[in-house]
Amino acid sequence: MKKLIALFITSVLLAMNSTASAFEVKDADGRTIYFNVTSDSTVELAQGWYKYTGEFIIPDTITYNNVKYTVTSIRSSAMYQCTELLSVTIPSTVTAIGDYAFQSCHKLSKLEMPNSIQSVGYAAFYDCKTLKEVVLSENLTTIGDFAFSKIDSLTNVVVPASVTSIGNNAFYGCNNIKSVVITNPAATLGTGVFEHCYSLTSVQLPAQMTELPNRTFYGCKQLERIQLPANLKKIGVHSFYYCKKLRNLPWPDQLQSIGDCAFENCIAFTEISLPESVKTIGLGAFRGCYNVTKLSLNSSLDSIGNNAFSLCGAITEVIIPDNVSFLGSHAFSYCKNLERVVIGNQIETLNECLFLLCENLKHVTVGSSVTEIKGSAFQKCIGLEEIEIPASVNVLGNAAFKDCRLLRKISFKKGPTTIGMETFCNCKSLEEIVLPNTVDSIDCLAFDSCSNLKRIVLSEPLNKICYLAFEACENLSSITIPASLKEIQLAAFENCNKIKDIYNYSIEPQVIEEGVFTDYSAVLHVPKGTLSLYESSDCWKNFIIKDDIEIEGIRSIKNEELEKNNAIYDLQGRRVENPKQGEIYIQNGKKYVNK
Repeated sequence: MKKLIALFITSVLLAMNSTASAFEVKDADGRTIYFNVTSDSTVELAQGWYKYTGEFIIPDTITYNNVKYTVTSIRSSAMYQCTELLSVTIPSTVTAIGDYAFQSCHKLSKLEMPNSIQSVGYAAFYDCKTLKEVVLSENLTTIGDFAFSKIDSLTNVVVPASVTSIGNNAFYGCNNIKSVVITNPAATLGTGVFEHCYSLTSVQLPAQMTELPNRTFYGCKQLERIQLPANLKKIGVHSFYYCKKLRNLPWPDQLQSIGDCAFENCIAFTEISLPESVKTIGLGAFRGCYNVTKLSLNSSLDSIGNNAFSLCGAITEVIIPDNVSFLGSHAFSYCKNLERVVIGNQIETLNECLFLLCENLKHVTVGSSVTEIKGSAFQKCIGLEEIEIPASVNVLGNAAFKDCRLLRKISFKKGPTTIGMETFCNCKSLEEIVLPNTVDSIDCLAFDSCSNLKRIVLSEPLNKICYLAFEACENLSSITIPASLKEIQLAAFENCNKIKDIYNYSIEPQVIEEGVFTDYSAVLHVPKGTLSLYESSDCWKNFIIKDDIEIEGIRSIKNEELEKNNAIYDLQGRRVENPKQGEIYIQNGKKYVNK
């Protein structure tokens, strides 16, 4: 019984508290209107629980229990999902419209704000599908996030000069907006303000804007022209993504940064001529702009991001300025009409797939600072006929020139240390390879299926040829093997059945397996005095062996002149200046033990 009495008293107290802070009244049409008391003299329109309908007039004052209150605000969710609400009259006493206040009022067709309104909250009019006209207060300062988003019937918006802040996605998904004017030159915009406004054709941005936020015009498919503010320094991520009718822009003179995917799939672009002020071009910034025929990069540019111009299929020439120090992976991949490339002298790395599938690329000038050409950098550049690798390059990555079917000449000014996996695989026009005296290993499938390759000259310090390195080089007739080579892996020369001559400069036969070669009809030329060693060596003994190589020939592999006729070499054919006591050496073609 005591518990029941306590519960009853608590309920009464709660009811009294509720009465003191909230009440309801009937309007002239007998509809119930709910209010919350906000001070001794003010109230806010409270949530109507989906009951506000028809042509609704919010009173400027209300008297309750002999107290006169002024209505100063519309509470959060006050008219949320009042789907039968047709119109609303807001009194001039109201200064704020709360979050979600009119969200999903699907039949609300017109809104005229009194000039007393200073702020519109988060998603206040979100999904008011039939709202055709909005007249904003001349004293409005803040438009909240998503405030007018997903309004299908809205066609034009004039943002008054009083507005200083437009929130994130404020007009997101307003499919039929055609024109927007932002009159305050200092107004700030959140991200995605006009995202997916598919019909937008005309925009006046704040004149003092220095940064265009991310996704501002994402997917505005009808936007053809826009005047970017003169002081604009940064264009944000996805700002104009898939604005497929947007034409060539007059770029602001102070622009410094173009964000990731900023103009991706802007397929109406035909020319990109960047101002001298631009420093960075982001990832995918112009990817898929496949009608661009002319690209002019400014001399002060520092960085070009991954995929920046990928799929720009109409570009024919690219000149990377000397100031550029970073060129991202895939930056120009799938530029199928690209014919000529000049790479500036600050670039150190040609990244993965940089020019992948640039099928018409014929002329490439590689900058003097490049040290590494990474995997697939020029893969499937089927029009490339020759290339000069500068002396600075020390790494050729996997598949770097794979499937360059017309590549017939590779010139090494000095040379890399490693030829990567599949680096020149399927380069069917390549007839001769003379590797420089810097390469120490040739990786798997490096020259696989180079079906017209006839001659290979390998140089010291090469010590390893990996699995299937020269597999299916069907027309290979001559191989020169340096004395430094120690390991030839299985099937390295598989299906090379037209080899006529192998020049092996090693004094000590390499230990190789039967499967390294599949044909043994070639003549194996070895250093004089080593015939018996090769005749007793597994695999090598299967060839026709001639010991007709003068030992000095080892030195020619090193591109050095013999200083003396009595030069001393170790059993690997390396020149020795200070022979050790008790070791075996070669001098004038004969072995001896140094005592």
